[in-house]
Amino acid sequence: MLVCSQPQTQPWSPDFSASGLRPPSWTRLRVDGQELCNALEDVVWSPNPVQVQLCEVCGTPGCNSGGYADLSRLGGQVLWTATEVDSHDEWRAGRYGPLWALRQGAALFPLPVWQALLERFPMLPAADALPATTRRMLAQAWRAEAAGRLVGNSLADTIGKAGQYVMGSDRWDRDDAVRALRLVADWFAEDPQAAVRGELVGAAWAGMSVETFYTDGPHEEDWPAIGIRDQALSPAFGSDWVLHPSVVHR
Repeated sequence: MLVCSQPQTQPWSPDFSASGLRPPSWTRLRVDGQELCNALEDVVWSPNPVQVQLCEVCGTPGCNSGGYADLSRLGGQVLWTATEVDSHDEWRAGRYGPLWALRQGAALFPLPVWQALLERFPMLPAADALPATTRRMLAQAWRAEAAGRLVGNSLADTIGKAGQYVMGSDRWDRDDAVRALRLVADWFAEDPQAAVRGELVGAAWAGMSVETFYTDGPHEEDWPAIGIRDQALSPAFGSDWVLHPSVVHR
């Protein structure tokens, strides 16, 4: 997950000569060297899905494929997640493909950071004007952090692959580890349009440890997927962030 505590902005001007248009004055938004938006001024910021990377030949929203995100409000945070598209619909999957930076998780903006951006770029949506983060949106961010053989086209696909490849976790044997993953996945799936309560917080702040799940493959497949405190479980995002409060109990 990209934690956007210190986003960088960069003015630039794309070359529109091939389309016979005058070059606009745009601003890029980057976090940790990854581009989240190439045209803060000209993106159409609602409704979801939002194409946050515009065509750099003409600037027309929807001209090129991909570069999309869903924007939502999670408590006092702004969350960018990949748009869920039916993988069997090849045209839509290509057309509405996610922003590259979201292929491995969400982008999280603390509210003060988003407010500071909004003051500089008033075309951005106010946090309280965004839709609430749903379980479906957060599930997109959670499963996107799986890697290697655990990558799936849907949450069910990812959990199915976990059942096949996960060998255990820090504290659990194979069966208990897979059962814990399925408990969290079931919470997402039982009401995908429900608004998520809480925020993403530091695991240490929440008194949770993050459980990492292992395959017999390379280290890159290790998945720090669940925060645990006693018998309370929550989805984890990287080794440091968890959803608080917890969502299920073993």
